[in-house]
Amino acid sequence: MTSSTTTGTPILTVQVQRLLDCASTCSADNACLVFGYSNVTSICQGYSQLQTYNGITLIFNLGSTERIFKNDQSCSRAGFDFVQKGRVCVRLFTSGYNWDDAKDRCESYNGRLIVIDTRQKLEGISEYLAGIGHGSDELWIGANDKVNEDTWMWLDGQTVDQSYWDDVILNNVDQKDLWAFNADCGRIQDSALSDDSCDVSQGYVCERTDIV
Repeated sequence: MTSSTTTGTPILTVQVQRLLDCASTCSADNACLVFGYSNVTSICQGYSQLQTYNGITLIFNLGSTERIFKNDQSCSRAGFDFVQKGRVCVRLFTSGYNWDDAKDRCESYNGRLIVIDTRQKLEGISEYLAGIGHGSDELWIGANDKVNEDTWMWLDGQTVDQSYWDDVILNNVDQKDLWAFNADCGRIQDSALSDDSCDVSQGYVCERTDIV
């Protein structure tokens, strides 16, 4: 279980005597994924999501005595899977959507297209996808070079580090029209990073960063 000070819109507010009582109250409500507790006021608040921007949990120090607590079970309660390596909360969607629609659908689940910004996270996701029989699928992830050609960025604003991928093929070639150089969206296949036209329909991987 991890904790941080943050903000969000509570779905339940009760007064309890102990942190354990707050945890039990949240667990009893299927919509409650994380909870906050103040040992000064004894106020317990439950949340279905935390306030985020572009998939990043906003952490504020408001002088509050409330602390937010999370645990690995929050992922399954939200309909996602928890991957221990890289500590990521993910959900695979195999239905085909273009990149922008896939991005919107992830956001509708209070998440984002996955940002794979460390080697450990890449290994964890690759092993997870292989383990459920989708390691060789071409899947949209949260990388693109729409703003500046050949400047690949993650949805959270980080530059894509290409050093830890097994293979990188970012050649701007539309795989359905080899004469069209408009491949601006990134995808994972096995442990390789490649690009294709953002209009291509394929599966995608979402993550939630606010509940782990």
